Amino acid sequence: TAALAAAADLREYTMVDGIISEAASWDADGVYSSDTAILSYFDLPAMQRLAAFDTTWTTIEQTHYDLIADSASVLGNNGLYQLNYNLNTGTFIEQTELNTIHEALVAQYLAEAGHIELAQQSLDFYKSEYANNDGRIYGAYTPAGVAASPYEDISIYSILASTALFLGDDVFANQL
Repeated sequence: TAALAAAADLREYTMVDGIISEAASWDADGVYSSDTAILSYFDLPAMQRLAAFDTTWTTIEQTHYDLIADSASVLGNNGLYQLNYNLNTGTFIEQTELNTIHEALVAQYLAEAGHIELAQQSLDFYKSEYANNDGRIYGAYTPAGVAASPYEDISIYSILASTALFLGDDVFANQL
């Protein structure tokens, strides 16, 4: 009951043209959704679970998957995603650095939701990085896939290990 109420509030207060924005704010005059969507916030598996109780979530999940697929296409399907989308202009917001935690979350949601092809592209990118950088996956990459940060974060490895498990790659999951 609580989840369905929260889902209804998401639809009412944060959706812009069928896409969930990053946040909503409010004041005495009302509630306003942000003009930005952040793709790593698109919990596709949760949307699929909600669809069992409210079929409008089937369309919502497909819309969000399509936007992720479009973001991958913009970057040449190299395993990375444009993470921010301007809901007013209907365009991706160009970034010089893509945060790997957010990138990895997109891949994990894709894998868990059964969108294997895009999830596998991401995992393949990170497997290559891991193999070519002495077991390191960096905290940020350029849209072209070049490391943009000398730092690592343990959460990246755990998220990617989970993604590898969803995709049946136990060997890479254990390496991570």
